[in-house]
Amino acid sequence: MMGFIGDIYYIVGIFALIRLIYSFRDFSKISDLKDWSFRFKTFIGRKPVAKDYPDKKDIELLGAHTALDIFEWIWVACGLFSGNSEAFFAIIAIGLAYKYVTAVVSFGFIYKSLSIIFSILRFLLYLSMISNHFFHTGTLI
Repeated sequence: MMGFIGDIYYIVGIFALIRLIYSFRDFSKISDLKDWSFRFKTFIGRKPVAKDYPDKKDIELLGAHTALDIFEWIWVACGLFSGNSEAFFAIIAIGLAYKYVTAVVSFGFIYKSLSIIFSILRFLLYLSMISNHFFHTGTLI
């Protein structure tokens, strides 16, 4: 029974991998929107609301990525109850540090570099854990 639950959990993890691929595809646009939002807040003194965005598609793109982020972080939090809890704890700790640093530096080369490194790190860790679960436990073979 526990193997079946693990299988379901890591199958859901495949969606977290797909989410990261989706974020790689939109990386430049999301970075530009976050840069614009940071500058808007700096100059205007408040966070932009939906009507402030130049294009309605921008707010929809940010909303979609926010929903996918929430899905991914719920999956990661649930991973704290798995055999890979140390890896998931490390992802959460690095994610909190990333959030803190990028709140201060929300644009430019440093932000983009940290974002891509953190995304690649997560992708590789998720891929490793998922493949390890399925191909080293013999569940799908």
